[in-house]
Amino acid sequence: MVIRYSLIAIAAVFVAGCSAAPNPIIAQASEFAAETPSSHLGQWYWIGLTRGSASKSTLAPEHYTLDFQSDGVVLVRADCNQGRSSYVLSAGTLSIEAPAMSKMGCGEQSQDRQFLAEIVKSQGFKLSSAKLFLDVGNDAQMVFARSAGETLAD
Repeated sequence: MVIRYSLIAIAAVFVAGCSAAPNPIIAQASEFAAETPSSHLGQWYWIGLTRGSASKSTLAPEHYTLDFQSDGVVLVRADCNQGRSSYVLSAGTLSIEAPAMSKMGCGEQSQDRQFLAEIVKSQGFKLSSAKLFLDVGNDAQMVFARSAGETLAD
């Protein structure tokens, strides 16, 4: 219900702001609004983190996933641990509650703590054709892809 009203409000802003010259920001937002209702659903692999112009790839994307369900539940895999949480998608924001997770030690090379710390900072998001970008503050974005084989450069 929240998504439907958000999309109606976004559409009203687009109609009110029409002009003869195309506005690239409005075009991006229109693409985003068209994808929002269900395109975030399903499994996403964490492929890296960008902060400003710097980027760092995930060591093993297949070990770090978010699987968004249609009922507001997100299934979380953080290396050797699994859990679940809830999420709220509303007006261009995506917030994820701290997940209840199993508590196995995944080893020194694991990025599980960073992954779990970052996902709960989610403030906003953007969907592109095959990637999900979570804005986690401080000019940083977590980058997710539909395939674990994708890279930040793809």
